[in-house]
Amino acid sequence: MKRINLIIFNESYWDKGLIYTQNILPLIKLSQSTGYRISLISFSSLPMMLLKRKEIKQVKNELLKEGVELTNFPMLFYPTKYMILKSFLIPFFLINIFLYIKYLAFKDKKHNNVIYSIRSYQAALGFYKFYPNKNRIVFDLRTDWIEENINIGVFKKESYTVKYWKKMEERMLKSFSKSLFISPIFMDNVLSRHGIEYNPDKYIVLYNPIDYSHFCLERNENNMANFLYTGSLGHWNSIDNYLDFFMSISDFFPSSNLIICTNSPKHKVEPIIKMEKYKSINNKIQIYYNVSYNDLPNYYSKCKYGLQIMNKPDSRVGVKFIEYVAAGLIPIVHKNVQGAAQLVERYNLGITFDNKDYINPVNLANEIINKKFIDIASNEYKLFREETDLNQIIKKMNKIYG
Repeated sequence: MKRINLIIFNESYWDKGLIYTQNILPLIKLSQSTGYRISLISFSSLPMMLLKRKEIKQVKNELLKEGVELTNFPMLFYPTKYMILKSFLIPFFLINIFLYIKYLAFKDKKHNNVIYSIRSYQAALGFYKFYPNKNRIVFDLRTDWIEENINIGVFKKESYTVKYWKKMEERMLKSFSKSLFISPIFMDNVLSRHGIEYNPDKYIVLYNPIDYSHFCLERNENNMANFLYTGSLGHWNSIDNYLDFFMSISDFFPSSNLIICTNSPKHKVEPIIKMEKYKSINNKIQIYYNVSYNDLPNYYSKCKYGLQIMNKPDSRVGVKFIEYVAAGLIPIVHKNVQGAAQLVERYNLGITFDNKDYINPVNLANEIINKKFIDIASNEYKLFREETDLNQIIKKMNKIYG
């Protein structure tokens, strides 16, 4: 029987956040459809394993009920920006994971039907260095990790670290069996910077899947003009972006509120909202912290529009964008969010805008006012849903891992 081992590096899988919805849940669905055995193997921070031992024990039992076996390989790393893998940390990282990967390789000699789905550049680097059978590896890039760290100032653009990671990225893309990208523009950017020819069997776009049925609730007609943002706040998703947008068009939507659901710390968010600059909209901002996945649809049902705004170009799509579509909201996407903006225009799903629209917000406001809800009967919507609904992508996943 085929086994798929999902590999993660220093991720807090016990909170059942993005790792669960983006990676674990789709594999559970695939297992239910095909009978494949699923394992989650985590290279986990030893301090976090001690601090979160109760949560880990609980989620291990929950995953086992879903047929997912959990293995933790402890490391002397801590999830902080200071331990993101710059070049000087690479030897320390390799020492941490060398024996674990060699152990897995030895164990796999007895099994021909083992596939590794590796989420993250760090874990992929370890397997590139130490796992002999590269044909068993599916590299799930998830985001443009190198450019992302340049944009937030962790890596310097012309540094040895960036040169090293780009060299390794090229080698991993060429040597691994398959590589997964979350948007066409992301895939094009990565392949083109290495001069790699596109191969549809080797380089595959797999969007972050969403369980559409989870977001199908009756809408609250009294709050149909509200704007929504869900997700983290900081770095590329700065709260200033959303406040500036809402302030620029709020006069045209006098009965609307901006609803924000975030897991970001309150002490980092509240001071910005209370700035004098945002005084005119302060009483129209509703912010909710640590909203559970199960409760999210209740907030979506209060809104008409879903926002995704970034101040620097990025090839991501974002889970929130697909959740907006699943919930029936009209996405309003800044063109800097290149992956999502491309999908908006390709499938006629919402509105895209850029910074020049702030100069004369009347036109943007009128476009928003006149934009109709997504037509779920259209062929465009049906095609998009086939690519993004958790319950409809099993056939594509089976082709990837089959």
